[in-house]
Amino acid sequence: MANIPVFFQEMLYNLSCKVYKPMADTFNAAVLKAFPHKRKEEIKIIDVAAGTGLVGVELFKLGFTRIDALDSSQGMLNEAEKKNIYQRFFLRQINDQPIPEFNSGEYDALICVNAFGNSHILPSAFNEMCRIVSKGKNKILVYSYFFDRYRKAAIRTDVMLKSYDLNLFLSMS
Repeated sequence: MANIPVFFQEMLYNLSCKVYKPMADTFNAAVLKAFPHKRKEEIKIIDVAAGTGLVGVELFKLGFTRIDALDSSQGMLNEAEKKNIYQRFFLRQINDQPIPEFNSGEYDALICVNAFGNSHILPSAFNEMCRIVSKGKNKILVYSYFFDRYRKAAIRTDVMLKSYDLNLFLSMS
């Protein structure tokens, strides 16, 4: 961030505190509830639409170390890689098609912050998001979204998630 003026660095920091830290805290609380006998460093997480890795940084600060990043932008993944918190990087767009690099149930938890309302990810991607998260009442899917047009999709998604037997933690941004 050396080339970014101090004002914008402070703005980015404040944004991360207001958006990414609360999401990481929500995730942390969900994990503690869902996995009471599992250490945080054992939880396998996929950060969908990871961007520059700001939510990953907050998760790492909370003790999560098995985090993979998925994003459709190589530039974003390059920035995320500089943070040295992700284990693997996937340059993919998540949608309704299975991603061959991921086995069904490969991850214990998924987090996706601020990607739906920006039209980066459409609601049809929920099927694939659910597929790559382990089935069972102790598995977690955490996401946030913007704008009213996604609220109806989120309500329908909650019904769909019940068929996957996943816990949904929804945060409206």
